[in-house]
Amino acid sequence: MCSNKIINYYIFLTMVKEKYQLIFNTSAANYAKNIMALIETGQDPKNMVDELLSKQTIEGKFIVQGWDDYPSTQAYCILALDLSNADYDTQKSVKSLIKYQNTDGTFGEYRDIDTLAMSIMGLSNHKDIEGVNEAIQKAVHKLQLEKNNIINNDNANTLATVIQGLVSVGENPLQSQWRVDQKTMLNAMLKYQNEGNFGNDLATEQVFAALSDLYQKQSMYTKQSISTEGFEDYFISTKNDGSGSGGGSIEQGDEAFISIKGYNNDPNISKTKIKLQKGDTVLSVTKRILKDKNISYVLNEQKSYFKRIGKYGEFDQGAKSGWEYKLNGEKVQKSVDDCSVKNKDEIEWIYTTDYTKSSSANTEEDEITKEIDKIQDILNNTNINEGDIKKAVKNVIDQLNKKAEDIKTEADAKNLVSYGKEISNSIQNATEKIKSEETAKNLLKENVRILNILAKSTEKLSKEENQKEVSEVVSKNIYNTLKLINKVNDPKEVVSLAGNIIDESGKVLKVIGKENGEEIAKSIIDMAQSTINKWSIIQVKKIEDESEKSVAQLDENIIKETAKNIENTTKEIKKKLNKNGIEANLIENKMMIQIPSISKKEVETILPANTIKILKENNIEKVIIKTEKAVFTLTSTTFDEVKDNIILKVKEIEKNTWTFLIPKESIVVDLTAHIGEKSIKECKEKIKVSIPYNGEFKTGEIVQVFYLKDNGTIENMGGEYDLDTNMVTFETSHFSKYFAQKVENGEEIGFHDLKDYEWAKEAIEEMAQKGIINGRSKDVFDPSASITRAEFVTFITKMLGLNIEDINISFTDVEDSAWYTPYVETAYKNGLISGKSEAVFDPNGKITREEMAVIIGKVLIQKGYTKESLEELERFSDKANIAPWANEDVALCVKESIISGMTDKTFIPKENANRAQAAIMLYKLYHLVVE
Repeated sequence: MCSNKIINYYIFLTMVKEKYQLIFNTSAANYAKNIMALIETGQDPKNMVDELLSKQTIEGKFIVQGWDDYPSTQAYCILALDLSNADYDTQKSVKSLIKYQNTDGTFGEYRDIDTLAMSIMGLSNHKDIEGVNEAIQKAVHKLQLEKNNIINNDNANTLATVIQGLVSVGENPLQSQWRVDQKTMLNAMLKYQNEGNFGNDLATEQVFAALSDLYQKQSMYTKQSISTEGFEDYFISTKNDGSGSGGGSIEQGDEAFISIKGYNNDPNISKTKIKLQKGDTVLSVTKRILKDKNISYVLNEQKSYFKRIGKYGEFDQGAKSGWEYKLNGEKVQKSVDDCSVKNKDEIEWIYTTDYTKSSSANTEEDEITKEIDKIQDILNNTNINEGDIKKAVKNVIDQLNKKAEDIKTEADAKNLVSYGKEISNSIQNATEKIKSEETAKNLLKENVRILNILAKSTEKLSKEENQKEVSEVVSKNIYNTLKLINKVNDPKEVVSLAGNIIDESGKVLKVIGKENGEEIAKSIIDMAQSTINKWSIIQVKKIEDESEKSVAQLDENIIKETAKNIENTTKEIKKKLNKNGIEANLIENKMMIQIPSISKKEVETILPANTIKILKENNIEKVIIKTEKAVFTLTSTTFDEVKDNIILKVKEIEKNTWTFLIPKESIVVDLTAHIGEKSIKECKEKIKVSIPYNGEFKTGEIVQVFYLKDNGTIENMGGEYDLDTNMVTFETSHFSKYFAQKVENGEEIGFHDLKDYEWAKEAIEEMAQKGIINGRSKDVFDPSASITRAEFVTFITKMLGLNIEDINISFTDVEDSAWYTPYVETAYKNGLISGKSEAVFDPNGKITREEMAVIIGKVLIQKGYTKESLEELERFSDKANIAPWANEDVALCVKESIISGMTDKTFIPKENANRAQAAIMLYKLYHLVVE
């Protein structure tokens, strides 16, 4: 059709309209697609636009499902909203798209050309926004570098997307600079044409859109025009070489299915979808799936059949045993490298013990696999029926339960665990697709059944590798439970089901032991916490708007009821955990108060006077107040018991005279607190606060919080940036003005003298990255050098984020002008050091291991840890050498794994610690008490 200059563009344009149809809004991309379809067919997209806008996150992204967090989806949403002339936060949306760009011009983690071209289109209407022009230039430059690969190797969908991307920014894809050997992207794209289609629907739709842009000589999205160069002679004959496999052309998006069932279910790969590639055969598809699943194989010399897959090979189970395959249900005698695979083909590998008889070693096992495949078939359907999902899951677990009744050997049990793993994977996929609470409850109950079956099989498992495998499968089920819990609104039912999950998981733990079941225990704790959190959230639905602010007044009865529910639920869950030998002390009792988004610059939250008392009475450890401008974390000891309301205010303020100090992307918030009419400047203890940062962020950069003092100076408060929330969390003891910004030393740390210190490398680099410790220079850390008392005190003070003090101290050897003096004074005021004597600190003296332990011990005590029995020191043969004043602190540090012995049996307390050892101690302490 395209070997000459005759082409009916009007037919193509008509077909574009016919291809658009409304689809289910299961993703942000589907919303965008529907908006475009409505516009194309002359209908009003307003309702669909409003729904999409309701999905926009605080950082500007459009998220319906987790997979929407990808640049092509965001670009598609921006295009749809632009076409509909929607009123949306363009700045945030475009900035969020730019953040995906990599240094080479591509976008997203896969760095593919389709996503790059789509992102160009999303940005093309917004060149007035800072950073857009630069991002487009980098992307177009990358396309120029890749044009040879695009024209010669890519598919119709990619070529069409690139054409549209170039046209959207005024680049003519037919011009000479975009050709390779006089061949254009248009010519390369049209060779995929086959009876009016270009492969699958997506590719065809994309091609027609690209042809429309070229025919109109302007972008349908941006109205940007292009030159006419090349329009008279762009058709060049090409050979349509098909797939090269004799099985028909393979198009972009084509896929097949493959399953592999071994002897005794080893290996066992249930029906799995796999994308096809040009020239695919049974051999190439099978090799790809085995590589993906990390399963070994052996081919015969001619590569015509598989001699071995995984553990079992030909003749292992008798003279007639070996591997055979079916294609679309029919046994095939063709060699695997000569059997082509086309779209929707099904490949089924089976290890048979007698190739002259049935292709299946075990009919019952096949029934389980068939049921697993049914679940996947249901999930692959566009119109998912949740009733079908429930029925299919029940049927497969019924089959699994039937098989569990006949377990006699460890091989039987291992086989059952393998099936349990496949079923768990199917339930995970189902969990991501279902919408209704009823189906979520149903799957939760089925999860309990799976765990009960796995518990039975565990009794037969004695080999460590088999016990670890069942631990992995149980953990997967608990992970599924965690996801399902979030879809169930009834907290009572969640608690009941979670209790059953804990009991069944506990049975497994008792058999395989704590060491092999470590992953299970961790998963259970996460699920238990999520269950308690169901009771812990107070959603404030109504706020009062005053002239300058919005006010959220909390009801005391609701706080009481929530606190009581949290306490009762926590007791019940902890009782279950303790009964099953799982550490319950990691569970947090916390209340979360969610304040809705507001249009005012100030939000005021009023907690009833009895809030702190209620927290204490119900053993609630903390209450988290979340607003879009700040998050406060209060504990039961933050304020003394008060007789008036606690009022927390956060106000976004103008930068005014501080403009020279504060970057434009930073937001200044003024945090204030009152008890009734009384203003609270200082807290009884430090509190955690999170404030927003709206600037761009790249991996490796550091964003921290700064205290804006009334005298116009600033002080770094430290903090940790959370990319998901765009907030920085820090600790402070006073309510003041704060803002977040990148710190100057945000560049990647790379010391060149750590070759012999691999054991400390991670700790050194992380602590240096956070500004807690310093190298001797940019490239040199000097890990073997001894560390002075002043240096260690400085590191500890920075790590804890203590407010720097200027006080008089009695140490005569600490000079006012010394670099370390403010840190020594701060550590002294905070009770971390006492000196060699009342007058001597010895700042330049080398610090010993026991002196370090004393300082770290004081930090731990202040953070709520209790001193340990000296029995912890019994392991050391030189325990008598530890000074009496250091004994308890050394024991505590050893118990919490902050400091270990120099050998298994010696502590060597008087030895001077080196800089690498100090970094390790700080790293462990940081992750224990700060992070």
